[in-house]
Amino acid sequence: MSARPSTRPEDWTGGVEVIRYQACGACGRVQYFRRNFCAACGATELAEKSASGEGTVYATSLVARAATPETRAHLPTTSCWSIPPKAFA
Repeated sequence: MSARPSTRPEDWTGGVEVIRYQACGACGRVQYFRRNFCAACGATELAEKSASGEGTVYATSLVARAATPETRAHLPTTSCWSIPPKAFA
């Protein structure tokens, strides 16, 4: 019997409770979803950075309904919408 491939996304926080993002060395733009290139200019000079953790929470949402049977174990969860003043610096 062959092993099933993992469906878990890669943990690019290194196990630390922090928001990680990438900053482009060419154009300076930041991006949250990890890529091998800058989504704004296509450059490959990306630096991994950690957000400061500061900001203002404007809204929260409690998610209690699972989209799939696999996600049921992770509920309930709370998500929030916030704007970090200098978090991505």
